[in-house]
Amino acid sequence: MLIFVCSGVFTFSAVGLVLFRLGLELAPVIAFASLSGLLVSAFFYRERSLVLRFRNSEQAQMDGLSMLHARVENLYVESVACLVEFDPGTLIIERASFGFYDLFGLEPDVILIGTPLEDVLGVDSTHLEVLVERIINGTLDVEEELSSSRPNGDTMKLQTSGIYLKEKRMIELALSHLPADGTMSRELEQMQGDLERFRQGMLRRESRILELKGEVNNLLTDSGASARYKVDDKTTDQQIHAIKPMESGHQP
Repeated sequence: MLIFVCSGVFTFSAVGLVLFRLGLELAPVIAFASLSGLLVSAFFYRERSLVLRFRNSEQAQMDGLSMLHARVENLYVESVACLVEFDPGTLIIERASFGFYDLFGLEPDVILIGTPLEDVLGVDSTHLEVLVERIINGTLDVEEELSSSRPNGDTMKLQTSGIYLKEKRMIELALSHLPADGTMSRELEQMQGDLERFRQGMLRRESRILELKGEVNNLLTDSGASARYKVDDKTTDQQIHAIKPMESGHQP
């Protein structure tokens, strides 16, 4: 408020002094100087408001990202959820949860990053490619079944569901072991429900993060600056695919 008042008073004084020395009458000088002071004060008020809104939006976005990151870390490191994240084009594993290691009987020191997913699941890559296409198109049934083989040669049926992470251009696949008779136990049903609720929560959080990025871009545009984020809630899938992949450690 002090900045607004000082800027208005200074503008009023400066404009009034100049017009008065030019020989104009006192009434028009006061009117024009007052209008000039109000306009300058309003300009400063709008500029400071935009800066404050930008900072609040950015802080809210950072808080949301921190919460989401902590939640994902818990699922992959400490929970029994069976999750694997992989590249939809190459089917190369990017990350796997503790539950994924446990389901396939893998030792904790086994490094899966960079390993083809079809080799770990023991399935044909063509089958996985069809699965990936259905996940990206949103046509995958939550009860999709997949026959897999463990390293010891045992065959098991898996129930799968997945989500396409557009910003990362990765797919996260959730799996659960189906009993031999094809019926799900109460524990498996509860786990599948928990995974689905988590997936819905991630979708809502992702949508909110994109909205916050859109708000930040709008605020920057209103203040005359260039947009900060390449991807926001107005970005289409075609535009996302057209964006050149950024270096590791940077977000769009």
